[in-house]
Amino acid sequence: MDRHVVIFDFDQTMVLENSLGFLFKQLSGPYYWLNAVPVVIKSLLTFTFGYKLRRAVKQCLYSKILTGMTVNDIQVTGKMASAALTSNQPIIDRLIEATNRGNFVIVATASPQVYIASIVNAMGLNVDLVIGTHIDLTRGIVIGQECSRVAKWIAVKEQLNKLSLLSTTAYGNQPDDVHMLEQVDHGFIVTAGSIVQHHII
Repeated sequence: MDRHVVIFDFDQTMVLENSLGFLFKQLSGPYYWLNAVPVVIKSLLTFTFGYKLRRAVKQCLYSKILTGMTVNDIQVTGKMASAALTSNQPIIDRLIEATNRGNFVIVATASPQVYIASIVNAMGLNVDLVIGTHIDLTRGIVIGQECSRVAKWIAVKEQLNKLSLLSTTAYGNQPDDVHMLEQVDHGFIVTAGSIVQHHII
């Protein structure tokens, strides 16, 4: 069956916050960020900033905090996060509208897939697929690539290839989702106060 596909980023798109902070805080305490201090110091010495630094910090925290955790630990934390995070209601409304129209709805996130799937489920949202980063919890390491930027679109495209498409629409924040927004038929940049169609120049 031909489907319209609508893709939603999660952090700072469906919710206003970055949900990873809640995950790390719940599992490790309010000073979880101290685990990443050595990585930050190294970045200062090697002049590594921006996206590369954020990715290195996340990978460090995955290793320090998620090693030895169970899927159930992550899912329970996700259910708690669903009540603590702030929904971006205009985006949630668009997701619900897409579901009601019978569109194929995807949530695509750089955060751990099992974590975001549990949040989305606890929020009572009906989506067809959650695509995210996979973590080996025995070692706290990312399996494959983190599902962000170009890698996020590659993961989404792999699923789109299985569908008979009529159109694709995506919502995400910048700069991390710009690549994905440039690949779909209709891309929208989301901030806390607006939804603006992304125009490719």
